[in-house]
Amino acid sequence: MSLPAAPSLIDHSAALEDPRQSWKVLYSLPEVLLLVLCGRLAGAEDFVEIRRRGQTHQDFLRRLLPYKAGLPSYDIRRETCAFAAFGMCVLYVHAAFAYGVFHMLDYVFFPGLAVYLALTWARSPRALRMRVPVLCGSLSFSLMWTAVEKFLYPQWTVAVLLQHPQMTLGFDWPIVLAIAGFIEFSLAFYLATGRGLLRLGAATFMAVFLSAMPEFGYLDLIGHVPIVAILLVVCMGGASSLQNTLRLPGRGVVVNAAGVSALYLVTLSLLFGMYYGMQRTVGHV
Repeated sequence: MSLPAAPSLIDHSAALEDPRQSWKVLYSLPEVLLLVLCGRLAGAEDFVEIRRRGQTHQDFLRRLLPYKAGLPSYDIRRETCAFAAFGMCVLYVHAAFAYGVFHMLDYVFFPGLAVYLALTWARSPRALRMRVPVLCGSLSFSLMWTAVEKFLYPQWTVAVLLQHPQMTLGFDWPIVLAIAGFIEFSLAFYLATGRGLLRLGAATFMAVFLSAMPEFGYLDLIGHVPIVAILLVVCMGGASSLQNTLRLPGRGVVVNAAGVSALYLVTLSLLFGMYYGMQRTVGHV
């Protein structure tokens, strides 16, 4: 007496309930699961590599399932990234003409987001590896620039403290400005150079922005969402090639600490000079 054939893995996957809205589905759930399973078994570590492995072995996959719409891809609409990147660049350039480059340096992370999207559209492995360093570097510059403003143009921060005096915790304004500027600059600098405690530094920065949202309301919430999102990426990913590039391999902790300290002072001096120089060129703030 012959036994009935055992259901295959594909039969099991076909029996799973697909939670997606049917009118939006381009690839069946078994097709997606089969591609991911085979890609992971082949050693692929991300969606891009999984699809690349699938393209190499399409004939094998189509023996099992039809894949009439091609292979699934997490960025099947990657052209949208290119349009979004272009749109963000246009808006940033328009704002620079309207308000001046000097004022738009607070928001360099927006071009950083545009470059991130453009690199996602490019989809080459090298471009994909550059995305997080670009995000982290652009946000680091933006936050260091706003920190320098607290030293060189404290009137802006004082105006905010006048409207929210409880933020001073009873300290005098000069002390609050000095502490806030130092902490903000140091954390922003660490975003670009830190390694071991990078996630902790990003989480601390994120906590500062989140704690300010109830105080300043809905507008502050919208304005800081991109910053919080980038910090969340850093918390999840940790050190990237940006931080690793600034490390001196084989030089020891003391030499690396001295190098980073010197870079800190150089960066602070350059931003001070850049701020004064651009302010003098513009003629007013």
